Amino acid sequence: MSLFDYVVLFQSSSSEPIMVESRLAKEGPSKHKNVPLLLTNGFSTLLLIFHPYYAGGFQFTDQGEEAVDGRVCVKVHFQHVKGLRSTTALLLGGREYPLDLQGTAYVDKASGTIVKINAALESSMEDVGLRSLETEVHYLPVNFQGVPQAYWLPTSATIEVESVHQHWRNQHQFTAYHRFETTVKETIGTTQ
Repeated sequence: MSLFDYVVLFQSSSSEPIMVESRLAKEGPSKHKNVPLLLTNGFSTLLLIFHPYYAGGFQFTDQGEEAVDGRVCVKVHFQHVKGLRSTTALLLGGREYPLDLQGTAYVDKASGTIVKINAALESSMEDVGLRSLETEVHYLPVNFQGVPQAYWLPTSATIEVESVHQHWRNQHQFTAYHRFETTVKETIGTTQ
């Protein structure tokens, strides 16, 4: 097991959201030879499929309602449209392979917040050795001091990957959230 300080920097100064993830190990394997063969990150932001920048790359279908953790949720099936922008990619040998994901998002009927997302590859990517990829991400409300409304943020993500020779199951737990906000003011003046 490893423990990280995990930071997501999210900017939206243009139509394309820019997100940078950073993980600094706090506990876990310290020797280079003990680094896991499969690193999974980015799944905490799977809900970006609904962001206007990415939503056009998915087909959405209403699949009725279902109770999740005591909440009445609308089930929204999503399926990536091949060739259009995707929120996820596989990085292998320095090359990115966009992932064609499909799945179901469970949206709280009363608040419109996402409670859970299940996603998987539409089809295997045997040409790069990936037989299957499945993920389940759960979200809960997080309150920050001085902010009137709660943010629905990921509390856990489970990712299962099967290659030709191996099967991995990575579990992520997200806790101890902190919110940072900065404002920058730039003044240009002449030097004497």
